[in-house]
Amino acid sequence: MKKSWFRMGKQFFLNYNHSAEPTYLVVYRDRNDKVGFMQLNQVSAYLLQTLRNTAYTGQQILTEIATQLNHPHPQTVIQGGLETLQEWLKRDIVLGTCSK
Repeated sequence: MKKSWFRMGKQFFLNYNHSAEPTYLVVYRDRNDKVGFMQLNQVSAYLLQTLRNTAYTGQQILTEIATQLNHPHPQTVIQGGLETLQEWLKRDIVLGTCSK
């Protein structure tokens, strides 16, 4: 079992990682200053990180993700990703969309 410390505000917490898989969390503040937490899977974490670091559209990134995953039904991956983006938009995790 892996143990590590993390800090939140002025407090430190001991984290016991019972899994070999990493945990991906997004912490966000909406327009009403309400703070929220959401656990992401590896693909969603990659999507969010890529959105943040590139000028590509969500559709372009999702198409690339489907290709990288070699998914037999790429449209399923893209549709699921678009639903994720819509949920993030409702929660103010992402602020808008653009098309190219």
